[in-house]
This record gives sequence, structure tokens and C-alpha cells, in this order.
Amino acid sequence: MNNLIYKTPVPEEKAREELKAFLEYFEREEGIDNLRFFKAEDIVYDIVYWAEPHEPWDHCQKTYLVHTDGTVEEVDGFEFFELQIWKVFEKYPQKLKTTKYIVIAENHGDVATICYTENTTAVQNKVLRIIREKQEIKQKIQKLLAGL
Repeated sequence: MNNLIYKTPVPEEKAREELKAFLEYFEREEGIDNLRFFKAEDIVYDIVYWAEPHEPWDHCQKTYLVHTDGTVEEVDGFEFFELQIWKVFEKYPQKLKTTKYIVIAENHGDVATICYTENTTAVQNKVLRIIREKQEIKQKIQKLLAGL
């Protein structure tokens, strides 16, 4: 994750304020309270999993959506393993409207690195553009295959 995502360190107090609902969930579910925080600029593009499903949690990333109502949803289970976050929004477009933050957590033993981005209009537009481009590519491929 260090080489893939352009990120800016965030003071713990600020991150704890912005991600309060997520941190309560994360510390309760994962039992890790030694955290480092970063705001990530390119999180929509650069979420990458390099772990296999059978590997222990300290060798992989987990992705979460923090919704505007404060609920936290882990979205990287088997259904989305090795997928970019935009694919979650492509399959469930309503989540694009209800998500406040996109969060990635990576465990390093007893320390977790938390990268997050706010789901702003710019992020939403980026996601929608990616989805549109991918759909156009699929259509071109289908037309090409139909012509064979």
C-alpha cells in the first residue's frame, strides 16, 4: 500500500474525529488500537489486494464503506476480492450516494495503517467516469466478438 496510494499523514485527533464510527467498529471487530492514519488522494484507483483468500489478515488489506448514517460495511469479502472499489459502486450504485468515507485498513502485526478518502462529488464523478469507460470497453469487445 505504501507505493500504490498517494497519501498524506493525518493527525490522529483529526482522523479519530472524522472516522469515529469506523474506528469504534474497527477496534471492536479487529482488536487493534495502534493505528496510523493517512488521507489518500487516489484511493478509487489504487486499492489493490495482494493476498490470497486463505492468508492471514496481517498479509492483506480490508476495505470498508462508512455510510452517512454511521454504519460501517466491510466490502472486500470473497465477492469483491481482488476488485477495484469502483466495482462495488457499479454493482450497488446506491452505495455511492450513501457512502461518506472509503477506508482501507492494512494490518502490520499489532499496528494498522488506515487510509481513507471522503466520498466527495469529485470522487463520485471519478467513479462514474471509470464505470462509464469500462462499460464502453465491454460494449466494444462484445461488438467485436459478435462480428467474428
